[in-house]
Amino acid sequence: MKEEQKEFFLSMEDETMRPIFEKGDTLIVIEGSTIKDGTPHFLLIGNEIMCRVVTMCEDGITVGGYDNDICPVKHYTEEEIQKLPIKIIGRVKELRRHLSMNTRSEEREV
Repeated sequence: MKEEQKEFFLSMEDETMRPIFEKGDTLIVIEGSTIKDGTPHFLLIGNEIMCRVVTMCEDGITVGGYDNDICPVKHYTEEEIQKLPIKIIGRVKELRRHLSMNTRSEEREV
């Protein structure tokens, strides 16, 4: 029998994952510390929670955003992972976004 996975919502707080995730997007996260290479995860680095793409390496992990100009890829060794510490909170499963309305258009009744 497959163990039930806890899911929760977190909000995207910055623009490092553009163009896929926008600031203010609601993301459904599957709780757990298992890394699925090359996919977005929420992680805690020191005391800061962030959403980043995580990839396992031989001697640690690489962490980065989709927009490398805003968030360049950073490598963390096993020693740094323990020292900072870095904790994987969960993997992003789904995106929920409110559709923004064009503020210049006028509303009209049909």
